[in-house]
Order: sequence, then structure tokens, then C-alpha cells
Amino acid sequence: MGKTKLTLSVDGEIVKRAKEFADRHDTSVSALVEDFLRRLEGGARWPAGEGAPIVARLRGLGAPSGGREEYRRHLEEKYG
Repeated sequence: MGKTKLTLSVDGEIVKRAKEFADRHDTSVSALVEDFLRRLEGGARWPAGEGAPIVARLRGLGAPSGGREEYRRHLEEKYG
């Protein structure tokens, strides 16, 4: 299957930081999101008891303490 557009509603500050991160790591926000979704599909494991930070936010529960920062570090290690 080819690429499909996806429209998301995301806090403006998060989008700004995501774009800055993507620029620094010579990638795109779309590529970051696609990588994240592939990890969910593959059963990626997150720190014990946390679940994926974005999944918690999508459920309206808010990211667990430290979850967002830990995911940011992961992305920096992968793309940095």
C-alpha cells in the first residue's frame, strides 16, 4: 500500500518542537510519526508500567512522569 495522508490535531508547541527536532536530525515529522507507529505495530516495549507516551496522551490520560523525556532521548539516540 502506498502513502496515505493523515490529519492530526496536536498542540502547537509540540508540533513546533517536533519540526525543530526533525530538522536537527535531517528527517521529517511524518517519518518520526511513521517510525513510532511501526514500533507500536511491532509490539515495542516501553519502560515498565508506562506504555508508549503518545498512547497515554491519545487516551487523554497524559503521559506518565518521565515518559515524554524518555521517548525524546530515544529519538535523539536513533536519529542523532
